[in-house]
Amino acid sequence: MQCQLVLPGIPPTAGKNGTGIGHIIASEFSSVPRFFVFPIPLSSMSLVTYLVEDNQIILAQLIETLEEMADVSIKAHTGSQTEAIHWLMQENRHWDLAIVDLFLNEGNGLGILEGCQRRDAHQKMVVLTNYATAEIRRRAAELGADALFDKSEQLEDLVAYCESQVKNSNLLSNNKH
Repeated sequence: MQCQLVLPGIPPTAGKNGTGIGHIIASEFSSVPRFFVFPIPLSSMSLVTYLVEDNQIILAQLIETLEEMADVSIKAHTGSQTEAIHWLMQENRHWDLAIVDLFLNEGNGLGILEGCQRRDAHQKMVVLTNYATAEIRRRAAELGADALFDKSEQLEDLVAYCESQVKNSNLLSNNKH
């Protein structure tokens, strides 16, 4: 039998190095129950992220930046509209965030947004582009983009957005328990 140890007045993250207070394990193999307490890692869950970017240099920089600074886990990537829609809309595919470039070698980001409108409510899609005009922002929003960021001026905003999504994801998962 396993259950989480809850101590009144002590938050579950009170342990050292991001660990919780612990778990209690009751031994069912002896007539006298023995209880052992060991730390539970309470590391935050990473956002399972899919990148759509056809420039390999930008792709490599995005992966490095996002994984280091925003607690995202890049699950896969492509530079193609067709491949992106196929990957993102596969039944039972788990992902939390898709970051989509607007202009691609094959297709475009608006086509991906249109093809992924029937995604789950927790699955967020953002556009990252060098062409962040008012018209593009309006069109992306109409097609279901949750946010749009300018590559040249808003990378810090993208990182902040990812961090907020990680926090929201962790809050939702904690409320399920």
